[in-house]
Amino acid sequence: MSIMLMALLALPVFAQDETGATSSATTDNTEVVVSQEATQDEIVTEEDLGVTTPGRFHFLKRIQRAVQRAMTTDPIKEAQFDIDEAHEELLTARKIAEENPGDEQASQKAQEAIAKFEQKISDVKDRAQEIKDKKAGQSGTFLEKIADMQIKQQKMLDNLEGKLPEQAFEKVQLARERALEHASEIFTKVAENKEQITERINAAMENQQGSEFKDFKNMEIMERLREHMPDETKAAVEQAQNQARERFEEKIKQSQDSNKEQNAKFEKYMQNIKGDAVGQLKILQDITQGDNVSSQFSAQLEKIREQMPEGIKAELDQKNEKALENLKMRLEDTEIVGPGGENPNAVACTLEYDPVCGSDEKTYSNACHAQRAGVKISYKGECKKDGEQKTQSRQNGPAGQPSNTPSSPNLPPKR
Repeated sequence: MSIMLMALLALPVFAQDETGATSSATTDNTEVVVSQEATQDEIVTEEDLGVTTPGRFHFLKRIQRAVQRAMTTDPIKEAQFDIDEAHEELLTARKIAEENPGDEQASQKAQEAIAKFEQKISDVKDRAQEIKDKKAGQSGTFLEKIADMQIKQQKMLDNLEGKLPEQAFEKVQLARERALEHASEIFTKVAENKEQITERINAAMENQQGSEFKDFKNMEIMERLREHMPDETKAAVEQAQNQARERFEEKIKQSQDSNKEQNAKFEKYMQNIKGDAVGQLKILQDITQGDNVSSQFSAQLEKIREQMPEGIKAELDQKNEKALENLKMRLEDTEIVGPGGENPNAVACTLEYDPVCGSDEKTYSNACHAQRAGVKISYKGECKKDGEQKTQSRQNGPAGQPSNTPSSPNLPPKR
């Protein structure tokens, strides 16, 4: 038995019968790459993920992993197993989509793999509190891993959306939103402080492979994460974005290309890079509002902004107005209301994760933050998703039905 156990633990990687070739390579040799930089910043390889696309001998890997799971009580190692399995599901979905374009049955199988991916990422989230309690000394490294995998997962989901038929878009968008929600909860539960969040997200962005424009894509993905973070930690993500923007601007200034070449290259990049158009517009706006790039490049960014659809601009305006209103409310909460008397809402809430579901169907990291937001608590614990039994809700009073609508715009992928 012990000999068999050791053999399973020592199974070589080639036992999975994998080709090792990255699925992101185009299968159409006649396809012209319009922007090499956009391709560099979108591609995610098996090597990047640290796993290979499951093949016919993948059951051996599953047995090996099951044995390894049984032999560890380390929550970080267990989370890594979940992450690896999640990434294998994404690779499976990508392989199916690329090898069977337009096939409805294959599309359904790809969607099933995406659903399994989301479940595995949820399992990682469920281990966060145990990691905080038992492995606090390794929390920084773990959070950097979470930020790194979030960037790679979002890129893969962006690309998958363009490879699957339109009826599969909702499944991809839901997986994208859930992955961001889970990452937000992990950061909230595990982080020692806001500075650690900034430091680890910035490190993950800086270590990404890609082109001279890679930090633009990184900032756009982190904008998605920022929108899912609790108000008390949004600024930590924004600070990491600021550091990425400084790197982006510095690379633009140091480029050996002429202004004309650089402008043309970035224009092609923006025409081809996939992702959230509203987030991209916000990043462009942030860069043009500064004075750290040449006037020629800034003018090019302004030109790109002007060419974006009016609906995208309007949506960003709405988000900016909402953010301003939230900031105003938070400032009002901290005002002094009388001689020697403080506003009772001016409470300094901690980062402790003891979630409650508010009457607005939003999960707050603890009761304090719900109180500060002026929201009544429906029940303890995270808000339930559609399809889950709301036993706590029935015990504590009625609650509205949560929406399955993603918070990101329901936009088609950029081609």
